[in-house]
Amino acid sequence: YSHKGLEYLLEACKALLDDMPQLTLTVVGDGDGRRRFEGLVESLGIGKAVQFFGRLDGDELVQAYQNASVLALPSSSEAFGMVVAEAMATGLPVVVTNAGGVAELVEDGVDGLLVPVHDPIAMARALKQVLTDPELAWSFGDAGRRKVCRELTWSRQVELISHVFDEVHSNSY
Repeated sequence: YSHKGLEYLLEACKALLDDMPQLTLTVVGDGDGRRRFEGLVESLGIGKAVQFFGRLDGDELVQAYQNASVLALPSSSEAFGMVVAEAMATGLPVVVTNAGGVAELVEDGVDGLLVPVHDPIAMARALKQVLTDPELAWSFGDAGRRKVCRELTWSRQVELISHVFDEVHSNSY
């Protein structure tokens, strides 16, 4: 749970609340560290702005994406970032750290914003940029949705895997 970087997002939220007092942060997911993060929310004085929803599936998860203005993922490592792909598929703009597979999925400035790991100030700036520029948010969301529909289909994955097998096979002789 600690690799998710939630403490940095909470610090970013605190920084944003001065300029954006209407901001709300919805935390989806659960884990052993939830009580610690709830305590951090209270110690940062942002309890009115943060809601913990726990694990959501199916229609509830889709509804959470539809209700959101942006997805923020402050992880220090992610193998792929399924949550980012899901958000992009719904047309939601994304702000994510440049860590692991997530950085390969999001093209900075094209279909989302990449920020350094463990940098709540950079996360706050990027979130503010998306939240205060509806045209930019729409552009990122649209580009992300188109990318996921184009690149993350089963047929495209089979094509990519076949290419890898062909490369391995041709290099083995």
